[in-house]
Amino acid sequence: MTPFNYQPALQYLLSQQHEDGSFDTTFYTGLIVNALEQFDDTISLLIKKRAVRFLLQEKSRQWSFNYDRRDAVDNRYPDDLDDTFVALKAISICRPAMLTGETWQAITALLIANEEKPAGPYQTWIMPLAARSVEWQDIDIVVNSNIASFLSRFNIVLPSMQEYFDGFIEAGNFSSRYYHHECIIVYFLSKAYRGTHAGLLRETLLKKRNENNYWDSAFIAALSVSALLALGQASASLTPAIQYIMDGEKDGQWTAESFFIESKSNSGVTYSVSAAHTTACCIEALRAYEAAVRLSTTASISNGNDTEETLFIEKVISSCKEIFCNSGSLLTQHIHGALDVLMKKDPHAEVILLPYHFSKNMMCGGAVSTEQLAVATTLGWIGYTFLDKTMDGEDTIGRLPLAAKCIRESYNIFQLFNKDHGSVVQRILDGIESAVLSEYVTCILQKDGDDFLMPFTLPDYGDYQCLAEKSLGFALAPIILCLQAQEYDQAVLMERFFIHYLIARQLNDDAHDWLEDLEHGFINSVSVDIIKDWHTQYVSRKLNMRHDKKILQTIFWEKHIDTVSTTIVFHCQKASDVLKKITVLADNTFLENLLHPLQHSATEALTERDKVRQFIYTLHTNDE
Repeated sequence: MTPFNYQPALQYLLSQQHEDGSFDTTFYTGLIVNALEQFDDTISLLIKKRAVRFLLQEKSRQWSFNYDRRDAVDNRYPDDLDDTFVALKAISICRPAMLTGETWQAITALLIANEEKPAGPYQTWIMPLAARSVEWQDIDIVVNSNIASFLSRFNIVLPSMQEYFDGFIEAGNFSSRYYHHECIIVYFLSKAYRGTHAGLLRETLLKKRNENNYWDSAFIAALSVSALLALGQASASLTPAIQYIMDGEKDGQWTAESFFIESKSNSGVTYSVSAAHTTACCIEALRAYEAAVRLSTTASISNGNDTEETLFIEKVISSCKEIFCNSGSLLTQHIHGALDVLMKKDPHAEVILLPYHFSKNMMCGGAVSTEQLAVATTLGWIGYTFLDKTMDGEDTIGRLPLAAKCIRESYNIFQLFNKDHGSVVQRILDGIESAVLSEYVTCILQKDGDDFLMPFTLPDYGDYQCLAEKSLGFALAPIILCLQAQEYDQAVLMERFFIHYLIARQLNDDAHDWLEDLEHGFINSVSVDIIKDWHTQYVSRKLNMRHDKKILQTIFWEKHIDTVSTTIVFHCQKASDVLKKITVLADNTFLENLLHPLQHSATEALTERDKVRQFIYTLHTNDE
C-alpha cells in the first residue's frame, strides 16, 4: 500500500482554523486536537498550539467548558462535562503543565458536584442540583467515556465507571441521547474502556462492515478503524477499510458527515457536521494503522523513500513469515497478526532493529548474520509475550501453539551459535525458562467464587533480577555479536547493561499494568507490595477486586509510586553507568535512547503523584 501523504490534509485543517485558534465550536476544537495527538510535524504542532490557546481562553473559573464559544450570540446550553473533558484532554496533550494541583482540585469538585454515584457515572450538564429539571437529567455513555479517557492519561481508572461501561457492553446497548451511530459511540468508548469485554466491542464494529470488509462511509470507517486498533484488533484485517478511507480523500479533505445530534424538533432532527473534524478523524485512523503495522519509518512515510532500516525491518518480517509458510493456514494467519501486535507495541521497532543498530555501530564485527539474529529476537519476543499474557490471565490461551512455535524457532536459530558460545546462550535461554516457570508457580491467584484467594506466601521479587532473566533473550543478539568479535569483557558489560535496562522496563510496565494484571489474577512486581499492605491493613485472604480496587489504588498512589519510580530511575542510572564502560561501539546513542522513555515516565509519575493523590483522596472521602 502506498504511504499516505498527510501534508494536504494538515494544510486543509490549518486553512479551516480561525485566527483565534478555534474550529467553530469549543467542542470541535478539542476533538481535533485529540485526533491529532500522534502527529508531531510542524503544521500539526502549530494547529494544536493555537487550538489549546483558544481553549484556555474559554475555560470558566471552575475549569468547565461550554459547547459554544463564550462570545456566541445564541449560546443555548449550560457548561457540560462532555465539552469539559474533551477540552481538558486536549490541554493535557499540549500543555500538561497547566494541570496544576489547583486545577485538579477544580476537576475533582466538578465531578463530585455532578456524580450520580460516588466515583461515577456522571451527569452531563453542569448545574446546581436544584436547577436540574427533568430535561437536564442525563447520564450518557459517550460523556462518561470522555471523562474516563482523560483520567486514564494519568493512570486513574474508576471501577464504578468500568462497571457502568460493562453494563452497556453486556446488554449490547450502544445508545446515546447525543450520538446517533453505534460506531461513533464505540469509538469514544474504546479510548476509555479498560475492562474484559474488548472482544465484544470489536465484534460490534466488525459486524457493521459490508461485503467488501469496510464500512459504508469513510468517516465511520475511520472511527471504526481507530477504535478497533485501540481495542487490539490485528491491522491486517483492516487493510480494505484503510484503502477505502484513502480513496475518499480529495484535495486534502474528506466529505463532512453527520457526527452528533444538534437538535430535535417537530420538523425533524438536525445533525452537526464539520469537514475539519471528519478530516482529522480520517488521518487519525490512517496514522494509527501505520503505527500498528510499521510498514515504513516516519521518514519513508513523509518522503516516499525506502531507508536502510525499513528494508531491514521488511526482510526480518518476511523471514519470520517464511518460517511459518508450511505450518498450516491457521498458524500462518496468527503469525501475521502477531507481527502486527509487535509493531503496535513497538512503534520504533526496537526489538527488530536492536541487532541491526548494534552490528552497524560495532568497531569490529564478525560473520554472524544480523538478520538471523533479528529474526530469532523477534520470534522470541512474540513467543514469550503471548506466553506471558496467558499467564497474566489474558484471553490468549488459543495462541499458545503459536507461542510454542515461535519459541522453538527462536531457540533453533540461537542454537546455531552454540558451537562457539554455547554456554552463554544456553545459560540465558535456561534462565528465561526458569524465570517463566517460577512466575507461573508463585504469581497466579486461585479463584474462590468472586474472590481471589491470597497465597500464604506471596512471590518474592527480591532485587528484581528475575524480571531481567525473563526478558534477557532481548540481549542475546548484542551479547553474541560481542562474543563473535572476541570482545568477551564487553559481552559481560553488555549483559549487565541489559539487566538494569530490563528491570527498569519491566517495573515501568508493571507500574502501569498492576491493576489490570491483578484483575486477571496475576501478582506482578508492583502489586505484590500493594497486596502486602492491603493484607496487613485488612487481615484477609480473600481479595474482591470490585470491592477492594479503590483501596488498592489508594495504597499504590499513597505509598508505592515513589518507591517504584525511584527504583526505575536507579536502574536506568546503573545502566547508563555501565554504558560508559562499553567501548566496542562507535556510537551508543541507540542504547541511550532505550533508557530515556523510562526515565521520563518515572520522573513524570513523581511529578503527577501529588495531583493524583489529592484527586483519589477527595473522591474516596466523598464516597465515604
